[in-house]
Amino acid sequence: MDKQAMFRYGKKSPRELADLGLYKSALAAALFDGDREGQAYVLDRFNEKSGAGLADANGLVRVLGIIPSWDEISTVRYV
Repeated sequence: MDKQAMFRYGKKSPRELADLGLYKSALAAALFDGDREGQAYVLDRFNEKSGAGLADANGLVRVLGIIPSWDEISTVRYV
């Protein structure tokens, strides 16, 4: 997320982000938190809206281009 989006949506849960249609941010937040139920919710909402029929969150990770390597991140900067 950029700085403006972080200010606007930073306090929202993965479910709230998915309901707003921000699937990439929602899935990234659920992955970062280790929230399996949140990941499933985002996947269900994405499949419902897109008709993609993805089987699991790993497929959605590939579709959205998320690289979940949180252990390698040492610094976060606002753009």
